[in-house]
Amino acid sequence: MAREAGDVAVPTFDSPTLFPPMKVPWTDPAIVTIKENLLARRFVFDGPNMASIRGGAHSGSIASRPPTRVEAVSALICRCFMRARRESTRAIVALHAVCLRKRMVPPLPEFSFGNHWTCAVMALPPEGEDECHEDMRRRLERQLRNAVKVIDG
Repeated sequence: MAREAGDVAVPTFDSPTLFPPMKVPWTDPAIVTIKENLLARRFVFDGPNMASIRGGAHSGSIASRPPTRVEAVSALICRCFMRARRESTRAIVALHAVCLRKRMVPPLPEFSFGNHWTCAVMALPPEGEDECHEDMRRRLERQLRNAVKVIDG
């Protein structure tokens, strides 16, 4: 401990009592071994572009409020992905990590140790029509919002 230290944060290690460990298939290295070349890209949206993505073409927002940044960007990425796979007839599932810290009732202690998260699931249908129109954008935003609402309870 440093000299003259004031209050010291003491972590609580109560996560295993709240979320008992369980065997998860994707933690097995044999299952998640990647045998392909992968490409990663980073996209940065400035303020005006984010405003355009969030509300530019919305004529009335979903559920009486505009989409969050996560909902809008997720819908944009999903629409681009759907456009790229137009010829495919397979459905796609998108998973979004959702932090549980501020959603728990009663709330976690401030210094609770551990990663407290779960997944919100969006199923992208294998539609043959033009899937990249604004109705699809709103539908994807609404689907993500509803998936997170299920977690909120």
